[in-house]
Amino acid sequence: MWVKQWKQRKVVPDAADRIAKELKIGLIPAKLLTIRGITDPDAARMFLGPSLRDLREPFLIADMEKAVSVFMQALNHSRRITVVGDYDVDGVTSAALLRLFMADLDRPLAVVLPDRFVHGYGLTERLLPEVTATKPGLVVTVDCGIAASGPIQTLRDDGVDVIVLDHHIPKGTLPPACAVVDPVRPDSAFPFKGMAAVGVTFYFLIALRRALRKAGWFRDRNEPALEAYLDLVALGTIADSVPLVQENRIFALRGLMAMRGQEARPAIKALKAVAGLKTPEIRAGHVGFVLGPRLNAAGRLSTAKKALDLLCSRNEIEAVNAARELDDLNMARQDIQGDVLDAAITQVETRRLMEHNGIVVAGRDWHPGVIGIVASRLVELYNRPCIVISLDGDTAKGSGRSIPGFDLTRQALHPLKDMLTAFGGHAMAAGLSLPVSGVDAFARAFAELCDQVVDRDLLEPGIRFDMEVDLDMVDKGLVRAIRRMEPFGYGNPEPVLAARAVRVESVRIVGKNRDTLVLMGTQQRGRPMKFVGFRWLYDPPQQGSLIDVAFSCDISDYNHEVYGKIKALRAV
Repeated sequence: MWVKQWKQRKVVPDAADRIAKELKIGLIPAKLLTIRGITDPDAARMFLGPSLRDLREPFLIADMEKAVSVFMQALNHSRRITVVGDYDVDGVTSAALLRLFMADLDRPLAVVLPDRFVHGYGLTERLLPEVTATKPGLVVTVDCGIAASGPIQTLRDDGVDVIVLDHHIPKGTLPPACAVVDPVRPDSAFPFKGMAAVGVTFYFLIALRRALRKAGWFRDRNEPALEAYLDLVALGTIADSVPLVQENRIFALRGLMAMRGQEARPAIKALKAVAGLKTPEIRAGHVGFVLGPRLNAAGRLSTAKKALDLLCSRNEIEAVNAARELDDLNMARQDIQGDVLDAAITQVETRRLMEHNGIVVAGRDWHPGVIGIVASRLVELYNRPCIVISLDGDTAKGSGRSIPGFDLTRQALHPLKDMLTAFGGHAMAAGLSLPVSGVDAFARAFAELCDQVVDRDLLEPGIRFDMEVDLDMVDKGLVRAIRRMEPFGYGNPEPVLAARAVRVESVRIVGKNRDTLVLMGTQQRGRPMKFVGFRWLYDPPQQGSLIDVAFSCDISDYNHEVYGKIKALRAV
């Protein structure tokens, strides 16, 4: 996009010099580390070479010891165990971890996943009949449960033990479970609060395997190798957009390594094949934009059980067939999403909704499985908090996305809670429901509130870049040095470089949807460099013009040449 406001992040020069010298790395990657707050050579060494040995003690998480004890009792007394998950990638991978671990113990368990359209999110009263139909003695909730006090109390009244493995913020009193394992509990001593549910579940398995080992379970049976599950932990962690630092960085890096080559899980190989992903080197972006959406498509348009069965499959032919079905669902999701997005943009433009600091659009029978993605696209286009609402009968369900600096849940939905039937979420994303009869009033109130409380400066598109470079400095050596800082994502953003006064030698728009900008640029008499702008929705620069380019650098999978992925442009 064309952006006028450019701000450079702060480098710590002395620390960069020390890191470059002691670790024998280039000064540019050393400076990039200091921008991320890593100013000590030992911390830099740990960041660049994270190890499973750096994982913290699982029993620092509140109630972990109780959870292991309750689970062990269920095993020792041969009680039926049922796992209740969620329909997104984090919930499905969490359930898959427990299912595979128990299969390795030759102790199968039942898994119940909610239907987004029938049951809603997580463990609800509407899902209880399916849970109780499995006749459980123990129910383990993953990626849900922290707000399910009513259903959990019902299970406890029926004599069923309940363990909660969650990562969401508790709302008031904890649910009446036997154990509530959640690192963000106020009384939890675990120092890192940013894990996805799949990370919490993996920690539970670390603690459980330790207890099983101590109890002699593995004297006459094989001990499950937890490292074999790290690909699933990485899938759930990256797809859930949690910060890729500390534990999450270890999970993501080790899990991505496990997804490469012929030793990868059948599900991973099958998903890569149906997506046409030929590169052996799976990176965080591939999970976020290729693998994750196909797994999520099951829960968006059909049932998440299809994604669960694929992830747990040990048969390559079965995995390919299941992956093809998810690929078909994902293509259908893209078509539906495109139709809803077009309708939403039409509403914004015809009603001039972008003149307010916050946007609400609503449509009859807009598919609830895509409204969150559409809200994200609207934020990209208009740089405002946006809520997209699907009207179905008398009920309206919405999904919202925000911009950095504005807490959607606390600053907008909470003040308007009396207009809503239910809501929940965090700073950047939230869900809500309300009567259809109240949608127009809510849309007006949301726009008026945002006009009052959203700082106008937040609405001006801006770019923060790490450092200026000459194009001649951007080569394969620099790209490989930057790649040592992967995986990139929330909490560890991909470095953004800036090149000044780049002359546009050629420019064209390509791609199936005519939404990819390709230009060649040079600085003075330097060598030319290709720049690519994906999903380019703006006017292209003119050939022969001078521009500043903010970009990340990469190596093409096709011709192995270095190129820049455009983040922002500015006319000189």
